[in-house]
Amino acid sequence: MNRRAKSPKIKIQNPYQSPFHRSSIGSMKSFGPNNVDISFHKWAESKCEYIHQLFASGQLKTSERLQTESKLPNTDHFRFSQLTSCLVSHKEWSTIRTPTPLEKALIDVQVGRAEGK
Repeated sequence: MNRRAKSPKIKIQNPYQSPFHRSSIGSMKSFGPNNVDISFHKWAESKCEYIHQLFASGQLKTSERLQTESKLPNTDHFRFSQLTSCLVSHKEWSTIRTPTPLEKALIDVQVGRAEGK
């Protein structure tokens, strides 16, 4: 029997309803490794909690850049690779790289709260 492993699926809703870019990395139920590795939940403590924090100008940041900006440990490089692999293999990758205007406004509110504004 030839069994192919299924890739993790991320559910994307209507871009005006979806909080995808504001989604917490530690609570993405559709991302398999997140369900068995609690280290993803600890990313929030390193100030890398949300999907939008993985992007800069519509491109994924490098692992090294995230380590510098968010103080992620060097040991999380493999976790970063798992997460980015899931994101770039998503069927709607081209639409999730850049937040919609509504998502951008919600991200701005979220960032303001995180900075205590």
